[in-house]
Amino acid sequence: MTCYCESDPADVFEVRLVGKARKRHKCIECKEGIEVGEAYTYVSALYSGMGWSNVKVCEYCWHDWNYLASNGHCIELGGLSEAWEDHWFTVKPLKKS
Repeated sequence: MTCYCESDPADVFEVRLVGKARKRHKCIECKEGIEVGEAYTYVSALYSGMGWSNVKVCEYCWHDWNYLASNGHCIELGGLSEAWEDHWFTVKPLKKS
């Protein structure tokens, strides 16, 4: 599926699913804590002229991230809430029977 971004996409985008946290982390999307023992996803992205961005995403935000990406939304790291807003403006309402 292709997405269209206003900004330049990452030159390299790598996702590593991590089993469970060994120490407390902070989710880049919801800013909530990822506690010891909770699952999370480690994401690395390389942007031209900016270097690497390495972040952690909690399992709930990662689920949402995948849903939106599979529906054609381009999501910048840390931009999940903005992507949800864009999604709801593009969803067609259900017709009443």
